[in-house]
Amino acid sequence: MLNEIDSLRQNISRLITLLDRYRQQWREVTQQLAQTQATLAEAHLTLEQTRSERDALARKIEEAQAQLNAILTQLPPALPTAPHAHSSQ
Repeated sequence: MLNEIDSLRQNISRLITLLDRYRQQWREVTQQLAQTQATLAEAHLTLEQTRSERDALARKIEEAQAQLNAILTQLPPALPTAPHAHSSQ
């Protein structure tokens, strides 16, 4: 009977040790998850900022193209060019 009690005590001690180890691992994994979520949130913010900047640049490019087209329509048509007389014969 004493051997069974001692064996039970050892098993309980091992279980407590394992439980403590798993709790520590759980805390570490939870902390890593929180850090990863924070990094992901930063990445999303950076992505949104980049998209906003891209959209603003696209609008500026469209405006510049419209202005350039307006200027080009005001230019006189190109004059026909006279063939140059090259006497290479």
